[in-house]
Amino acid sequence: MITDAIILAAGASTRLGRPKQLLPFRGQTLLGRAIVAVSAAPVRRVLVVLGAHAALIRAHANADGVDFVENVDWRHGMGSSIGAGMRALPAQPPPDAVLLAVCDQPLLTSEHVAALVEAHRQHPGSLVASRYDDDVVGVPALFPRALFAELRAMAPHSGAKAIIQRHRDMTVLLPFPEGAFDIDTPDDYEQLSPGGSSQNRTENLTRMRAPSTEN
Repeated sequence: MITDAIILAAGASTRLGRPKQLLPFRGQTLLGRAIVAVSAAPVRRVLVVLGAHAALIRAHANADGVDFVENVDWRHGMGSSIGAGMRALPAQPPPDAVLLAVCDQPLLTSEHVAALVEAHRQHPGSLVASRYDDDVVGVPALFPRALFAELRAMAPHSGAKAIIQRHRDMTVLLPFPEGAFDIDTPDDYEQLSPGGSSQNRTENLTRMRAPSTEN
């Protein structure tokens, strides 16, 4: 069973004021951490979709072993980046499944990514997604080949969550409460720093909200 991975990293980080992809955390950039977590799983190929700040990110991402895909339409939304990644997948042999991840979930682990791939192996044909709490689901998520056409054709302003919600009857959910925390603002990033308020850090790391539509 062949699984390829797409990491979405095309957003402009407008609320943060600087490229979130390159923010340092625990000795790596946020994008670097995502690449390590995904690459450690049993995937054939890792594609990183860039858009805003593409040249800067290429130069500083420490992204050995991955392939960059540039989405010239990144301003139109996450759906355009998903489509760009899907069109860049190897055609021969085609993957049986595609893992979608984002670059700004700092608490993503290789163990969770590997668990998603293993769940798909045990449930062939199923969509496997992350559950942040009882009512909130999202990425990382693994999509079977039967849903590739939907991923390629999704509206530019849409995201993977829309497809997950549409196919809940065929979805296996794995707990990932840490996935509710992503980096959108300077305050978000402050909660990750050693000097941040421990109370605020705890509140933010456990809040249940879906990652933003910035990729």
